[in-house]
Amino acid sequence: MRSRLSAALAPSTPQAFDLLRIGIALILLAKIVGEMPYFFALYDRNGLAPWALGSIYLHSSCWYPLHPSCWYPRMSWIADPAERFGIPSEITISVIAAGYIASLLLLLVGFAQRCSALVAYFCHMMMSGSTFLANYGVDKFATVGLFYCCVAPAGFLSLDRVLFARTIRSTYWATILLRLLQVQLFAVYAVAALAKASHISWWNGEAIWMGAMLPTINDRFDASQLAYHPTIAKVLGYSTLVVEGFYSCAMLSRLRIAWVFLIVLMHIVIGVAFDLAFFAGIMIVLNLCAFASREIFDLLRKAGFHVDDTSAEAK
Repeated sequence: MRSRLSAALAPSTPQAFDLLRIGIALILLAKIVGEMPYFFALYDRNGLAPWALGSIYLHSSCWYPLHPSCWYPRMSWIADPAERFGIPSEITISVIAAGYIASLLLLLVGFAQRCSALVAYFCHMMMSGSTFLANYGVDKFATVGLFYCCVAPAGFLSLDRVLFARTIRSTYWATILLRLLQVQLFAVYAVAALAKASHISWWNGEAIWMGAMLPTINDRFDASQLAYHPTIAKVLGYSTLVVEGFYSCAMLSRLRIAWVFLIVLMHIVIGVAFDLAFFAGIMIVLNLCAFASREIFDLLRKAGFHVDDTSAEAK
């Protein structure tokens, strides 16, 4: 028991957070670029979700003081003082968006990693806290990922290492952060499994049927055939409960890689079927970072990519 605990807390390299940094930055860049055609409709003071209405909506979810929505900054915090100096809110939110994109690009290449992650973190929170039309879970999990990028050490794939000739070593801090992320994911999937298991709709297939009848699916697939095969809906419901319910146990056993595959497959299906590609992408990146980074980097090394400094590690 003591040897297992020692192994679990042994110093490790920050390679998992290289994967997290690159994945989070790519997904959030794709998200903001995809929102550009209707950016002001989403985020402007008088857009489709006016700031006043968004503030009421977001505050209504603050049913306990530690709820994330209670702590989200708003773009109005900067736009309102700026308007007193004659600067329109459109200019302010454009500057915030430009800072967001620039910080994500810097985070992607790993330049001034913690500073760029911190800027991206607050810009992301301001934009998420000012509208609810683009928030469907992806905002909160992206906030989690950006937070870890703010405090994680730079890895071998960061530009900081190249420019400042930093030696990447195994540290206790990288291990502690990785274990915290794993525990956080354990809690996320445990709560999700308990919430689903408490509703009969996940046991009798009704939840799958209702999801299949959403316009986002029916516009691309004819899901009405499920009505003639109710067993399929039940099996899908049971499968979801099993994958999420046994997540923690499987990740701590020899089934870890198999369960990572199942979780990734589940999120791919969710992303494709419900048109939630960014949410699915964030969850896949978090899971790969937490439980499969070593295997991913092993595959990259076998493919001929130089993704770590083994000589520095030996020292």
